[in-house]
Amino acid sequence: MFKYSRIASVLIGASLLAAPMIGHSAGKPGEITPAASVNLSGGSGTTWSVIDNGGTDNGLPSGGACNAGAQASMSDAQTTSKSDAFDLAMMYWVNNTPVGGALTQAGNTVTFASQTISGLTVSLRYTALATDPVARSYLSLSNATGSAISVPVTYVTNMGSDNNTQFLSTSSGDATVGTNDKWVISADSTTSPSDPVNTTVLFSGTPAVTPSAVSTTVFDCAATPGVLATYNVTVPAGGTIAIANFQRIDDSIAAANAAASSFANLTSTSPLLAGLSPSEVSAIRNIGVEPPAQVPAGNSATWIALAALLAALAGFASRHRVRA
Repeated sequence: MFKYSRIASVLIGASLLAAPMIGHSAGKPGEITPAASVNLSGGSGTTWSVIDNGGTDNGLPSGGACNAGAQASMSDAQTTSKSDAFDLAMMYWVNNTPVGGALTQAGNTVTFASQTISGLTVSLRYTALATDPVARSYLSLSNATGSAISVPVTYVTNMGSDNNTQFLSTSSGDATVGTNDKWVISADSTTSPSDPVNTTVLFSGTPAVTPSAVSTTVFDCAATPGVLATYNVTVPAGGTIAIANFQRIDDSIAAANAAASSFANLTSTSPLLAGLSPSEVSAIRNIGVEPPAQVPAGNSATWIALAALLAALAGFASRHRVRA
């Protein structure tokens, strides 16, 4: 939920003096009133709330407080029995510039208007997956210039569990979030969580790019616990690259732990990549997609030869019965 305790007193005074921003209606002091908001339906009965006016008062992923702005955000998410998964999630900064734009919805996907940042055309979309209680973000960076452009990309999620947030497990086997962790599980209790259990996915497989820095302190939104990861990327001249992340929510720690391995080494046929074209998948720099398992060519030939032999034997037996 939005719990803007740090900035509430400032906004109360400001609301008495200033008219609402264009495109925004007046709301309760200290709350974001979305310019546009939609709910996406995901797997296992999950609901994912998206807004296009999240942001921070300093315009940065940490050091400030959540505030209305022109930034894309997954404002919250809920399972069928638990709510308050996030206090703004799946947010991006490119070269410390917030990523956002007016949103449009098509089915279970929200796309934000593209913008130009550091010479790159930046586009973002969120998809609530139908097969799992998972939301996927896909950040595309296109370079129309004649020279390569290198920028840092920062991904941030603030946990709805606030100061009760506990990091329970990671892909490296401990409870300390590091740059080598593909996924991180957190909750507001080690035994009986009241908020959804969060799984934050930072990379998969052996990709070209992994986080150069991570932190569990993000912008303040009732509290500062969350996950922040920075990726250093280079977009070639005339090329396009992408960063993709996932957030999963579960009712129990056991369910989160059981599902975490599905993020470790994604294949091109994974349902977690459903809806992405082959070129979009190949553009992702923080997911080293493995080819789907296939029957070796030699084995296939053997089965075909065996089938042909069995057919021939069946024909021989049939002819033998006729002659008899």
